Amino acid sequence: MKWLALGFGILFNALANVLMKAAARHGAGIGASGSLVGGAGGQPGGGGPAGLFATLLSAVLNVYLIAGIVSFVLALGAYTFALTRFELSVAYPMMTSLGLVLVAVASFVFFGEPFTWVKTVGTVLILFGVLLVARGGF
Repeated sequence: MKWLALGFGILFNALANVLMKAAARHGAGIGASGSLVGGAGGQPGGGGPAGLFATLLSAVLNVYLIAGIVSFVLALGAYTFALTRFELSVAYPMMTSLGLVLVAVASFVFFGEPFTWVKTVGTVLILFGVLLVARGGF
């Protein structure tokens, strides 16, 4: 059960990050500069309160953003449960490193981000390190 909880925590965390990227690409109310976008001409803060309201409404109605937030909450719950059964020195490295691998692969598949030979070698080394850490937790 502890491995299942950790696995769900890792999967939901990676999914949440991918969904947040999708939300940003599909107009979650955040402009390219990282500032809130709304109102006249899509300028940050444009249109006064009406522009801010439109920005917040577009964020709230963004299905990717909502799904990303839900995924983060599910990841937090699963990971917290896993922490009651794992040593932190085992769970945390697995959570972050396997999440990094999943996000890198998903970024390549869904967003066309480059997956160079250097990333491939790094990913293999990360997976090898995860195996070593996990074996210490058996």
